[in-house]
Amino acid sequence: MLEIWDSVVVGAGPAGLTAGIYLSRLGFKALILDAGRAGGRLRSARLIENYPGFPDGVEGSVLADRFIDHARRFGADIREYEEVTALQLDTSPKLLATRKGSLYQGRTVILAIGAPRMMYSIEGEERLLGRGVSYCAVCDGPLYRGMDVAVVGSGMEALEDATLLSKLARKVYILASKPSRELVEASFQDNVEVYAGAEVKGIIGLEKVESIKFTYMDRDLELPVSAVFLALGILPPSKLLRSTSIELTPDGFIKVDSGQATSIEGVYAAGDCVGIGFQVAVAVGQAAVAALSASRYLEKVGAK
Repeated sequence: MLEIWDSVVVGAGPAGLTAGIYLSRLGFKALILDAGRAGGRLRSARLIENYPGFPDGVEGSVLADRFIDHARRFGADIREYEEVTALQLDTSPKLLATRKGSLYQGRTVILAIGAPRMMYSIEGEERLLGRGVSYCAVCDGPLYRGMDVAVVGSGMEALEDATLLSKLARKVYILASKPSRELVEASFQDNVEVYAGAEVKGIIGLEKVESIKFTYMDRDLELPVSAVFLALGILPPSKLLRSTSIELTPDGFIKVDSGQATSIEGVYAAGDCVGIGFQVAVAVGQAAVAALSASRYLEKVGAK
């Protein structure tokens, strides 16, 4: 007979760990499953300056470990490298299967599965991630105040990132693979330079970003920059959800109400997978709401 957990949380990033903290502190049996190492993408952040309570900033890996320690202190069971590959959410209890062949049952499920970033897959991107390569201008832009930076992308995200960075950086280079309506119609400050039709070849640097190589108008160019912001878009987390009846937004993210409840009773979602915010503080707030909603549901069905 399978053990039944009060709540199974899928994902051990900031949202999943926060949900585990709240539920276990309230006395519920909370299990957190993650496909990789707990802490998720937070570990790749060199410095986080906008998380409340850390006025001098905090390393992403340090903050991740504090989340983990906090959740375990209250009794949450965190299982790393336990990738959930199938969900059966319309039953009671809900059933989850993992790549290792394990099965788990939960009276409630909180989905904190994140949302993958589109990667460029170029030289230096993965190696220098968190050391000048970033997917989030809001998160990391202030770290490069007064420096020269590059934004790679041609859509609205690239436009928004460049506009933000132009107020912080000394110089902003936009490397767009093709001209777009957004870029043509944009009105940038004088410190923004656009290369429309650029093909990025690689990001250069030993311990940190030093320059970016690209081809433009049949010329091989290299610009010295301190950071490269990849603004290629965020992919909705639809792969795991294909076999479920959970309702999604038009963009493919999980649709939730004000209590972070999904269209399936007893199932909640928080963090990047709901397509709002894409910030650690936002994910934490959403997860707290989701866990409190789940706790009220558990009390209603007599789990406590």
